[in-house]
Amino acid sequence: MKYKSLTSKDYKWVKLTAEDIKGFPEGAIANIKDKSGAIKKIYKTKDSQTFANTILAYENMAQDEYVLYTQIATLSMCSPDALVRDAAREVEVKFSSGIIDIIYDIDLYKAIKFYFDNNYKEDKKSLDTESLKLVDDIMKGFARMGFDLPQKERNRLKVISKKISKLANDYDARIAEDKSHILCSVEELHGVPENIINSFTKIGDKYKVSIQYPEYGPYMTYATDRKKKEELFLLFNNVGGLKNVKILEELVKLRKEKSDLLGFNNHAEYKASDRMAKNTKRISEMLTEVIDKLQDKKVTDYIMLEQKGVELGINKKDIKVSDLDYIQNIVRKEKYSYDEQIVREYFPLDHVLSSMFELFGEMFGFNVIEKEIKLWHKDVKAYAVVDNKSKEEIGHMIMDLYPREGKFSHACMMPIIGGMALERDQYQTPMIAIICNFSKPVTKGKNKIPSLLTLGEVETLYHEFGHGLHAMLTKAKYGSHAGTNVVFDFVEAPSQIMEEWVTDEKVLKKISSHYETGKAMPNDIIKKIKSLDKFLKAVFYTRQAVQSMLDLDIYTGKVKDGETVAHYHKLCKKYLRETLPGVLFVSRFAHIARGYDAGYYSYMWAERISKDMYREFVKVSSSKSDTKKIGAKYRKEILEMGGSRDENESVLAFLGRPVDSASFAGSIL
Repeated sequence: MKYKSLTSKDYKWVKLTAEDIKGFPEGAIANIKDKSGAIKKIYKTKDSQTFANTILAYENMAQDEYVLYTQIATLSMCSPDALVRDAAREVEVKFSSGIIDIIYDIDLYKAIKFYFDNNYKEDKKSLDTESLKLVDDIMKGFARMGFDLPQKERNRLKVISKKISKLANDYDARIAEDKSHILCSVEELHGVPENIINSFTKIGDKYKVSIQYPEYGPYMTYATDRKKKEELFLLFNNVGGLKNVKILEELVKLRKEKSDLLGFNNHAEYKASDRMAKNTKRISEMLTEVIDKLQDKKVTDYIMLEQKGVELGINKKDIKVSDLDYIQNIVRKEKYSYDEQIVREYFPLDHVLSSMFELFGEMFGFNVIEKEIKLWHKDVKAYAVVDNKSKEEIGHMIMDLYPREGKFSHACMMPIIGGMALERDQYQTPMIAIICNFSKPVTKGKNKIPSLLTLGEVETLYHEFGHGLHAMLTKAKYGSHAGTNVVFDFVEAPSQIMEEWVTDEKVLKKISSHYETGKAMPNDIIKKIKSLDKFLKAVFYTRQAVQSMLDLDIYTGKVKDGETVAHYHKLCKKYLRETLPGVLFVSRFAHIARGYDAGYYSYMWAERISKDMYREFVKVSSSKSDTKKIGAKYRKEILEMGGSRDENESVLAFLGRPVDSASFAGSIL
């Protein structure tokens, strides 16, 4: 099978204007309706239904339109043009609404169901396992959409789905366009490293410190002004404001109504039923187990931070959550002699990228080359992933790594063109985008200081690259099975495993290069990093469990309407520390508004799997040839498979045994 080459034509979308984008929904929906009509016509005219003209036609019904839709969605996150971003977000809502009308068409369902009840019985004898799974997935999907319900209930489900799409989009937009910041005098920047201050925008005689991660994180970590940090902390945790709290609570109501109509106890049970977890009981047990196991260590960690806070002159009763980043940085420096600013000097972005490509290219059998393609901003670059054996370009990757006003403020991977088998023994070459927000290079006098990453930012980059490899190295036959189209509580495993290599001692030598001397990170700093492996991990994972519990409580109906914020404060007080009065948090908890609703637990669920899979690489790390062998096995059994078979089978095929959670617990305690 040969890969279909991607050319400059496949990048025309990056130049779309607001006017171009506005015309997308009508034409796209019309095209999909035509394809849907063709499937229905075969059924109504009693022509012979086949797997190709019914099931495969349904699978590919909106393929081309979804490609352009994801391209427009990428522009909504990354375009420097506010008009393009606004138009793209508006289009997302219109297109989603139109798609809902099509897929909730009872006649389309009847056509698929008639084939399933009749001709499929004979066809299935000759279909391969991927095709059988596709049919099974489609029929399960129809059931989860409520097609076994009376028309009145189906119509209501369609209305609910449209409202959810619109509200989730509004929630995201309010976060993306939030320009909250504080203004600081030189005195109020005390403690912040000079290179960080140089990256702040100056307004008059003051400096603007925004809620964007490259500015928020360093200020909270280094600034000594507690009052200004409290001010910034509140702005950061209240992005989206009370309006977003109301939107989230409306989303919860709608999702509850939807799950009721579909016969589930609550939205969380509905979401868990087709995932690895299967039910909320197992999720709740995992979260409770984590919190209980970490209780003693977490208490010890908090006592250590409080004691250091007192030493720094803060009354124990006055220590606030907005003080903790600063205090823990002092502890890191004093107890472990760890200085994040010194560590950053060994991680210039360009070297981190090239060494990452080399490390995993050697491990998984590919090479990365930069492509000369003009994108939406001069800082954005394109790359091709070339298979070492076939020498074919098997994936294209766009990287947008610096913050801009109006740009998506977190980190993510966007699958732009998905892999899938085409006609004439061709395979569609995937295209993805990795979006991050690292500090930009700065010029100081005659010296240009490159973008320098913290250790945490290196992990973020590796994480998103893991998602990208999952999407690009796929060999799944069908688009709905390809790449990251796996069950939700497995999707993070192939990205989380990548983070494990960042703190491997041998790997640290290879991926580090001082931005001035070019020297690799010295052994003493590497030892400090390793000694910090479990530093405050009990607090970190307790926080993650609490946020997962918040998500679960919200979507299992344990939180009364109007009490979402109060419930977050209650959980913080019980399991962590009291947060600041006035903190909303759920106004910016974008995961559970769209995408990870009743699914935030997935990060922890998948991490147990990823750490166990990584252990297989550790076993053979002393042998280069064995590392390549296990890398090839991982690529074949995990990355190439996607969702073309049950994810439990894929993990079992790679490990050769069931998952053992000991690796996860051992990494924390």
